Amino acid sequence: MSYCVNCGVELNSNERRCPLCSTPVINPNIDDKKSELPPYPSESELLVERKIKRTTAFLISIILLVPMIICPLCDHLVTGNISWSLYAILGIGLGWVLIVPPMMMHHDTALKSAWVDFFALLIFFYLINKITTPQINWFERLSLPITCFIIFAFTFVAILIKYTNVKPLTIIALIIFLVGVFVTEAEILINLFIGREALLYWSLPSIIACTALSFIFLIISRLANLKAAIKKRMHI
Repeated sequence: MSYCVNCGVELNSNERRCPLCSTPVINPNIDDKKSELPPYPSESELLVERKIKRTTAFLISIILLVPMIICPLCDHLVTGNISWSLYAILGIGLGWVLIVPPMMMHHDTALKSAWVDFFALLIFFYLINKITTPQINWFERLSLPITCFIIFAFTFVAILIKYTNVKPLTIIALIIFLVGVFVTEAEILINLFIGREALLYWSLPSIIACTALSFIFLIISRLANLKAAIKKRMHI
């Protein structure tokens, strides 16, 4: 391991200058002619990568724009109005939102993409509801609460993983429990939507099984922590 002779910062084996004070690194044991890849991408490489992403996103947008123009034209020429092409336009627009924005994001891609997809799905479901069956408001009674539960559950789990030191087994237990809650919520909403009482039938075994599995994973996680603590105290 090498250190800078000027500021004392620890250096990687492939450093030719100190990253802190730019002092040249002279090590007689290392061949200066040997080219090694840096442990991190250079600024030029990052710029090239971003340019490639932007170009790819632009090409995808152009490719998806073509059917969005052709479909309504064909629909109008054949039927005399705009009918089935609305579904094609909405589907292509949703596909664009699912593909292009994540490519343009640089930080927290998963969480940001999830929220972008969340709003895109809500708009998609709302428009489909208004176009197909405006007399039956299944968007507010089914799609909206179910989609909201999924995005908030995903955000909660993602924040726990990123900003806390929660054990993987605890995260697994939480996800299993949330799956059980989701199934229960879905049955209650479906029963209310079709005019039945908000009772649990097929979702009851699911929530019981998910809760039991969650407790099992939590117990295993606690036992693993206890075992590690005992080994630490016993200097094993």
